[in-house]
Amino acid sequence: MDHIVPLIRGGKSTKGNLVTACKDCNNKKKYLLPVEWDEYMEEDILNIKMKNEK
Repeated sequence: MDHIVPLIRGGKSTKGNLVTACKDCNNKKKYLLPVEWDEYMEEDILNIKMKNEK
């Protein structure tokens, strides 16, 4: 389970703030909010694409 709004950022362990997530994604997301996680993933995908184009 993962907190949508992390506990450290004021989130609660309530039904509306919990989602299923694989361990790897949960560990990578850490304290990020969903919008920050999206930005991180977009940047990560761009870096992978650039690396593959070399």
